[in-house]
Amino acid sequence: MLILTKGSPQEKMKFSFNLFDFQNTGRICKDIFIYVLLNIYKDKPQVMKKVEILFNAIDWNKDDFIDLEDFETIKDKPDIANLFGLDFRENSRKLPIIGTFSIEKTYRDILIHLITGIRWICSKELKEKSPVTATSEKFQGIDEEFMIMDAKQLAPEDFEGVKRIAIKDVGNPSESWKFEAYAPAVFEAIRSAFNLQAKDYISSLSQDSLIRGLLSGNWKFFESLENSGRSGSMIFKSHDNFLFIKSLPDSEAKHLLNILKDFYDYVITNKDTLLTRFYGLYTITPPPSMNVLPITFIIMENCLNSPLCIHQSYDLKGSKVNRSTPIDKRAVGVALKDVDFDQDKRQIRIDPLMKKQLYKQIESDTTFLASKNILDYSLLLGISYKFQDQHITTNQEEKKSYISKFQKDFGGTKGEKGLHFFFGIIDILTQWDYSKISENKMKTLILQQDSTQISAVEPPLYHKRFMDYMSQILTD
Repeated sequence: MLILTKGSPQEKMKFSFNLFDFQNTGRICKDIFIYVLLNIYKDKPQVMKKVEILFNAIDWNKDDFIDLEDFETIKDKPDIANLFGLDFRENSRKLPIIGTFSIEKTYRDILIHLITGIRWICSKELKEKSPVTATSEKFQGIDEEFMIMDAKQLAPEDFEGVKRIAIKDVGNPSESWKFEAYAPAVFEAIRSAFNLQAKDYISSLSQDSLIRGLLSGNWKFFESLENSGRSGSMIFKSHDNFLFIKSLPDSEAKHLLNILKDFYDYVITNKDTLLTRFYGLYTITPPPSMNVLPITFIIMENCLNSPLCIHQSYDLKGSKVNRSTPIDKRAVGVALKDVDFDQDKRQIRIDPLMKKQLYKQIESDTTFLASKNILDYSLLLGISYKFQDQHITTNQEEKKSYISKFQKDFGGTKGEKGLHFFFGIIDILTQWDYSKISENKMKTLILQQDSTQISAVEPPLYHKRFMDYMSQILTD
């Protein structure tokens, strides 16, 4: 964003141009301008009028395309620049309207090539060709036929398999991005077990989804989202609110692969599980010229996906140390924590039989996690109020994946007085290792914190404390 406020006129123009040129073709058609601007201004007649004025002024050969050279002529046309909130003057610190919907181009490129790789991995064409070279030019044109993996066909080697492809840029064919899909057959089988068709998986990861997400501000650092315990990760939410793309540290990615067979066996035999539904694990490596290290991403379902408005959410661990969200950090979409839940005197008001089933499912899920040396997980609880006053625009039958017994009512469980509750067990890849042992020693020996209440405790103790808290909040 420094480019937009402190950069030279040339840097500002190139940055603004690249916001529209998301295909990296070096030129932008009129339809793309209209599409992007409609996500910002919403007023279609005004957008159409502005784009016509723009193209009449700088599209000198009238081919309905603008390249960077055409775009740069805006600097001599301040009246045109003002139409779009652009200011390319040397000393101007004004932030263009478009800039408020932007992310760094590096991240956008990473997402585009990651999604390109996923589309190729899921296509039948990949199964038929070897070796494989993809190209980002085919991002929009990949045949919408997708392979379906029969879970019965899985073999032991599928859990260790890695599919690798190279993705070439149209604009720079001399360099390639490296894309790796880990255990693709296994994750395809998991998606199939949860009734997620490949075409629906891909539609949430489409180029259209990417651009809508960028413009709506859904690309954020992880600490700004609901379950804000992990700093340093990047997370992107698809425009349809169905999927999260989250970067993973190597330790968590390796741990998932180490337990993948057991995780697979558990979730496909416990389809009402509240554990995060993982749908794919991928690594993208940018070309050497970008000087960016490989990044591993996990694709997972959003457990708070609903046509209802989620008015409040809580991240609950059963711990009391540092488990309150500061007042100045509270905002829409930011989860509160255990202390806040207790102070708010919240109650999960659902049918008693359903409450018992919920407790039993949480106990089963977390017992599995404890057996895999995992700790630091949370129950993510979402609450929707005043259901009868909400305007529902999406039918609950449109949900793309398996609807569990806890998701029967608009993705959640119907409670008393129009309340709806949403449940998910998240952050399920942290293992009890040297770093957590060190954290435990530091907090207890140096900071003198209560050893029974800190988050970093051995998995059996963490599990017992977590379930004691679940028993407390799920008992009438």
